[in-house]
Amino acid sequence: MSLLKKLLGLGSPESKNKAPSKTFINRAHRVQVSLLHNVKFLPIDPPFAQAVSIANISTTGVGLFVKDFKNIPAQGFKLKGQIVVEGVDMPIQLEVKQKIKDVLGCHIVQPSNDLLGFIKNYFEVELEVFKLSAKPAVIQDDIEQNHLTGSEMVEVFWRNKLPQTGPLTEYRLSFFGNYIEGGSSTKPRFGSWVSGKQQNLNQVSELIWARVHWENHFPESEKEKALKLITYAPELTPEEKKFLKSELNKLRH
Repeated sequence: MSLLKKLLGLGSPESKNKAPSKTFINRAHRVQVSLLHNVKFLPIDPPFAQAVSIANISTTGVGLFVKDFKNIPAQGFKLKGQIVVEGVDMPIQLEVKQKIKDVLGCHIVQPSNDLLGFIKNYFEVELEVFKLSAKPAVIQDDIEQNHLTGSEMVEVFWRNKLPQTGPLTEYRLSFFGNYIEGGSSTKPRFGSWVSGKQQNLNQVSELIWARVHWENHFPESEKEKALKLITYAPELTPEEKKFLKSELNKLRH
């Protein structure tokens, strides 16, 4: 499993006289909450803590940092409270499943449609990034080409000169109807797909340009989405992510 796809396993204790039995709950991919998010769980009944930082979250479960609890609730215990994301709160009930290192794994009990929609909307970029997978890299004339596909909403394409010691030769980002391109010898540009749907990024530039409406303004809301995409996209090295994030700052806001 990738880092972004860790799921907390369940299992009943083994008995000396019985073969071990396991209970499995169908889980969605969990988003690892980073500094990009201001997400807390506020326990109300019982008040085990004032506020608990969230390690990961999905539409089926939540991981809570143990360090924030005064008393750690036992397995099977149910916590009623609120999940707070940047000042917006939603009621939630959690059932403690197990503790793994510094994280308490919990299952969301009968989530409401409002709560599910809330999670999906707020973490829409990350949930789409989970769908991405890397096509085999193509190397030609000391240029390595990489392509992440699998989602209808996000896609990443980039080329780098080997050995990978400098900025990306070329990159293309597609996310939620938006498009960004640039490279080591070109200025970054931002636009939107004319059709509203992303196109295959692995094609000649002229075909892409014919389908993009270029914009003079890069909205802050779209920058946040692009930043999340770069942060969570698999296969990109830390150096490549740093370069791409610096490119976003060059776009006119």
